[in-house]
Amino acid sequence: MDKAAPLASIGIDIGKEVFHVVGFGTDGKIAFRRKIKRLALVETFSRGRESAWNGSMNASRSW
Repeated sequence: MDKAAPLASIGIDIGKEVFHVVGFGTDGKIAFRRKIKRLALVETFSRGRESAWNGSMNASRSW
């Protein structure tokens, strides 16, 4: 994903223990996909887009 590209929306599929998060760019294409454990969701979003979605998340791994 181009870090300069703006996000249009973020979709979250809420599961019992794991959330599936998908970000969509303004062009309508998928910008990122991540699985995040329930307890790490707030921490992940509070870190900001650049650090949260660069693939180096400690609480979860990318698909």
